[in-house]
Amino acid sequence: MKKVLSIIAVIAIATAAQAEVVASFTSAPTVGLAGFTTYQVTFTTDTDYIAGFELSVTPDAGYELNQVNPESLATIFNDANGSFSGVGADVSQDTQINFSSSDVNIIPSFTYESVTELSAVFAWAGGTNDARMAASVNVLQICMADGDTATVSGIVGTSPLGGINPSEVSFDSFVVPEPASATLLAIGSLGLIRRRRRK
Repeated sequence: MKKVLSIIAVIAIATAAQAEVVASFTSAPTVGLAGFTTYQVTFTTDTDYIAGFELSVTPDAGYELNQVNPESLATIFNDANGSFSGVGADVSQDTQINFSSSDVNIIPSFTYESVTELSAVFAWAGGTNDARMAASVNVLQICMADGDTATVSGIVGTSPLGGINPSEVSFDSFVVPEPASATLLAIGSLGLIRRRRRK
């Protein structure tokens, strides 16, 4: 059952000339991997469209990102998703960018993955005329052990459709899941367990 975390984090302070960007998160138990949760991170802008990203995901001290590399393929982007079943894994078990590398222009020297970091700098392959530009984009999938947290930081580029130069909206780093919400979820889960035991 998919749990929607009611977390909306404002990750950029709007100025008169700059868009505001917010992040929202959903979570679900990771398929086939007990004790893990998969988070989907969506960015939404109040004006224009999302045109590109400079993102870094790092697990907080002592934690790791879950990474699956079927047949030794890099899984920074979702190009290798068709190979997961061949190694007995589900796509939800991987931390990755939710796009194919053919959909975006990538700066390879800033693109990296390990259990301690997922980093990428990319923009839509069609530039600011790309039909995939939208005001809301599901960008990241993060898989971690239950109770672990990771910090997301970077820049989101916004632009009107067909615009020449995207605006860069820097955002404050934020934690997935947001610690207060993770605590509330844990307390709620304990209440459900206690209730079930009484029956």
